[in-house]
Amino acid sequence: MEKLDSLDGGFLVLSNHVQTLDPILISAAMPFHVRWVAGAYLFRFKGLGFVLSKLATAIPKQQGKQEYAVLKTMRSALQNNDVVGIFPEGTRTWDGDTLDLDYRTLAKMVRLFKAPVCIINLEGGYAQKPRWADEERSCPMRIHIKDLIMPSDYAEAGAGELERRLRDGLAFSSDIWQEENGIEVQSDCRAEYLERLLYLCPQCNAVASIMTDGNLVHCMKCGSRSSIDGKYRLSGDFRFSRIADWAGWQRGAIGDIDCLPPEPGVQFRTLLHGRRMKTLSKKISVSADPDSMVVVDETRKRTYFFPWENVSSLIINAKQTMELIYNGQVWRVRLEKCASSLKYMEYYKAIRARVDSGTAG
Repeated sequence: MEKLDSLDGGFLVLSNHVQTLDPILISAAMPFHVRWVAGAYLFRFKGLGFVLSKLATAIPKQQGKQEYAVLKTMRSALQNNDVVGIFPEGTRTWDGDTLDLDYRTLAKMVRLFKAPVCIINLEGGYAQKPRWADEERSCPMRIHIKDLIMPSDYAEAGAGELERRLRDGLAFSSDIWQEENGIEVQSDCRAEYLERLLYLCPQCNAVASIMTDGNLVHCMKCGSRSSIDGKYRLSGDFRFSRIADWAGWQRGAIGDIDCLPPEPGVQFRTLLHGRRMKTLSKKISVSADPDSMVVVDETRKRTYFFPWENVSSLIINAKQTMELIYNGQVWRVRLEKCASSLKYMEYYKAIRARVDSGTAG
């Protein structure tokens, strides 16, 4: 943290995001109080909302949306010499690689604030507990200050140069880091719940056919199988050795799927009166097609349609819960433990991208 001793006044902290406790870990290591920009949904939990708003003085932001009010609050905080922390990815990584970012917009934000930027890489956190896993594994962790960018560095530099430094600073791949540092994770269930991430078989293109057992991954439809080693590398029938490569392939292929077939869910809720969530059902069926997401309340035999054109945001919160904003109202859908909520979010993004590019239908 010696690199930060020269800073006088407010500055930005940018970091990759691998675990729920990332802001606490970074704050504990910082000699300054950090005001983190946090997902607005977190403020709806009664106890946590109090801690975030009153004690941590965090700044709420609705995931999937760029809000002028948030930028205004951040700018005011920096002008008051506060330290403001951001996870530019907006959510935790699923595959250990830094998510794709709009570095041009990020660079514009940095120029707007005219503040120093501290870029952090969280190393080992993903290997210790991947987002798709339930069990924590033993792995060393490190907070690495990768770059410190001063306003004088980008005041006269071209837009491309600042974008490059931000991209290079935030770039991180967990399995490559493990390979370079010779770190292996010891566990008898390294693959367990990987199907929450890997929802499309690369051998037969079947949806939701991937299952895991111990350190093995297999497809129930075509029978392909691979094992996963201590560096989270796959070996066997599947054509990908890196989890991130498999995840990237299915992200590009999901938009060509005709539909996501019905599967059971365990919770369906909606937000009432600002913060109170109302449970509508604990026994549901969820499916999707290019036009909408469909939730069937199996208890009351009532069907809810959510046309994609009226869905402004779809994100994944805690416990693999989908949160969508439909016509301005918040809805939450939770699938069974082994199911992949991620496929719905990536299906939604693929459809919206197709609509925005004018290639729908």
